[in-house]
Amino acid sequence: MGYDKALLPLPAAEAKDQTFLGHLVCLALAHTPEVLVVARDQRTAALYTEHLPPGARLVVDLVPDQGPLMGLYSGLLAVHAPQTIVLAVDLPLLSPRLLAWLLSLPVQDESLCVPLVDQRPQVLLARYPRSLLNSIARLLAEGRRNPRSLLEVAPVRWLPEEELRSLDPELHSFLNVNTPQDWQALEKLLSTRSQSLHR
Repeated sequence: MGYDKALLPLPAAEAKDQTFLGHLVCLALAHTPEVLVVARDQRTAALYTEHLPPGARLVVDLVPDQGPLMGLYSGLLAVHAPQTIVLAVDLPLLSPRLLAWLLSLPVQDESLCVPLVDQRPQVLLARYPRSLLNSIARLLAEGRRNPRSLLEVAPVRWLPEEELRSLDPELHSFLNVNTPQDWQALEKLLSTRSQSLHR
């Protein structure tokens, strides 16, 4: 979109100038005491610092500009919890119920917990065990950059769509913003929601 999505303003009357980053961090802090924001380089980290709510910690990729798999590795390395929810920054409609459910899932061996929507793995709204650090390091050494590559080498617990819909019937949690058209669709959806609430 020609702009860092983390710093886009949330298009809602009640948002009061809140960015995507600020909104998502506040939502996460309501459910867990440890929230990390991973920036790809020092310049991005400096921009994020201005918009970071109190209580969150900022981490910079160990090697800049190596893609989201490096971001995942850097975040898991810095976090203290054995299990971590990984969220893309452009998930403005993430359901608090869905987030709480992901956090509460019982630990089954060292599997990733990955939602499936339209049979597509949602690797940037998923739960990762910290024990996968060595596997991620090997993938990075091979030049891999996409978190989906981890699905080839790690055990996975798939979270079926029907289970997700019981918490978020329209699956709005998985809507992200990649294009101006996505942004317009988000504005329309939030406007419709707001009108429904005020009737």
